[in-house]
Amino acid sequence: MAAAQTSPPGRVTLTASAGAAARVTGLDDDLAVETLIELSQDEEAHVRDWATLGLARQIERDTLELRDALLARLGDPDEDTRAEALAGLAERGDERAVDPLLAELDKTTGPSDPGMLVDALRALATKTGDPRLDARGWRAR
Repeated sequence: MAAAQTSPPGRVTLTASAGAAARVTGLDDDLAVETLIELSQDEEAHVRDWATLGLARQIERDTLELRDALLARLGDPDEDTRAEALAGLAERGDERAVDPLLAELDKTTGPSDPGMLVDALRALATKTGDPRLDARGWRAR
């Protein structure tokens, strides 16, 4: 996978990186997860988004390393990448996502799929019981 990720001058290219992210998305083995974590830090937003989606919603693995990779994407300049990271942390019940999720919901702009944030809010409210999430009226019943 590493050979597909780098171009001859050593720079990760958008095409190779996006292709690598798409190929390993949904695979739940160590190499695939390591590759997605690496690609989630790519300089291209499209690549980070695909890799973060793979980590967040396409595998069931739940490790500190995976959660930390998702947490690192909460400060991403790309709205879709941030939303994917929030979705992944919410599904895993990670309380570190509560404040960033509430902040993201208060923004005037959002990801291309705003329902992703609502789903994350519901999942996080259910898994953490945080009263700030209940106050928004989204707790799954």
